[in-house]
Amino acid sequence: MRWLYFGTGLLSARFLEKLIKRRQSPTLVLTGTSKKSGRGRQLRHTPVFMVAHKMGIPIIETASLNDTIIIKKIQMEAPHFFVVFDFGQIIPKELLSIPKIAPLNVHPSLLPKYRGAAPIIRAMMNGERYTGISIIKMNDKIDAGDIVLQEKIDIPFDITRGELEETILEKACHLLERSFDGLKNGTISPYPQKGEASYAKKLTKNELWINWNEDALAIKNKIHALSPIPGARSIFKEKIVQFLKAKLPDNLGFTLEPGKIYAKSKHLFIGTKTAPIEILVLKPAGKREMTQIEFINGYRPDGLYFTSHIF
Repeated sequence: MRWLYFGTGLLSARFLEKLIKRRQSPTLVLTGTSKKSGRGRQLRHTPVFMVAHKMGIPIIETASLNDTIIIKKIQMEAPHFFVVFDFGQIIPKELLSIPKIAPLNVHPSLLPKYRGAAPIIRAMMNGERYTGISIIKMNDKIDAGDIVLQEKIDIPFDITRGELEETILEKACHLLERSFDGLKNGTISPYPQKGEASYAKKLTKNELWINWNEDALAIKNKIHALSPIPGARSIFKEKIVQFLKAKLPDNLGFTLEPGKIYAKSKHLFIGTKTAPIEILVLKPAGKREMTQIEFINGYRPDGLYFTSHIF
């Protein structure tokens, strides 16, 4: 069976790597173009490119799938399936008719909820109790195709996005394999999406900053939704600090002004609008990740403040 993989970002690269380890390898990978970045203007490939290159899988880099040469190459592959995950480009209608069986999209939400670019982040920031994986048969509308298979996934209260993504990707591997088999054998019949649609827009740079005047739960949700990257952040002694894991302690018996730090018995508390939040793991700019105890010992922050970014 021949199938092509369309992906660009880090999550897509991790998914491709897991599929390859399970001996599910595409015959061709399509990804975004490499770009020059950094001080030395070095050429940087996409995460998906790096995985495919390492595994010796043929790659096409493209900024547009409307290129007639690329379309011809895809047609020559005569694939049974497309698999699209975190690609970042719209698949033209002309291409969707090429697979012999189906063009499939892997989307980490319970569609039609959280269509769009950032479904996991938005679900966690909104305090959702569960998310999911949807395998859909693509049409010419974004994330609106018929459901092939779908599975619900719980979001534990104290989990970070990086930890949740591991569960999501493992589930996605199983669902994709079942989708291949079921569609090939005719034992799965895709059905229309049901329910109210919502949109998970791409994260903006301003949303990375913590507003300590928000309530503790909202701040905890943001910290976990953005961990490990890009990291929810604040300012301490004119330097950026990223927060990677937090908890909401019970019955502290004291309150703090928003942003004020209280380092007590090797615990790092920060004031919010409602109640202090405890920071478990954080990363000062240019430094490694550190525990709250390491931060307290190294920075002596008791009585000082974390401040919100001034836009």
